[in-house]
Amino acid sequence: MRPTARRFIRKENNMATDVVMPQMGESIAEGTIVRWIKKVGDKVDQDEPLFEISTDKVDAEIPSPAAGVVSEIRVKEGETVAINSVVADSAAAEAQLQSGDIILRIDGQPMTTVEQIVRTIAGHNPGDKLHFDFLRDNLPQQVTVTTKPPPGVTVITKPPLDNLPR
Repeated sequence: MRPTARRFIRKENNMATDVVMPQMGESIAEGTIVRWIKKVGDKVDQDEPLFEISTDKVDAEIPSPAAGVVSEIRVKEGETVAINSVVADSAAAEAQLQSGDIILRIDGQPMTTVEQIVRTIAGHNPGDKLHFDFLRDNLPQQVTVTTKPPPGVTVITKPPLDNLPR
């Protein structure tokens, strides 16, 4: 079984993830950070190597518990800390849809045309959260986004769907 720096605290509001020193065996009580593979500000994918540790029994690369951006490193290279000590923090990468993504569903509803996608998004107020299921490079992905009004526009009410251009 591959060791992981497990998610210790996950804050729902900002999706921060504390990264902790993993326990590499029953009798191991501490580990030394040998090298940080990722630095503050670096994007990291879930299970991508984040740092290397050394214990009295094993040396290992520790994968990231979640995708995101390294926001803080709390333990310097060469320092030894107890297991379950927080060694770094990461913030979830801002979710974005990209050109070329194929939207399959919004909030569980199947989407088959661009018009259907536009109408679904337009029918929500700024600040509403929408859950998208989509394909990127033929791989299924999921993202939750918060709708925003266009810059310089104040939205008072939902636009009537009947007035959308066809």
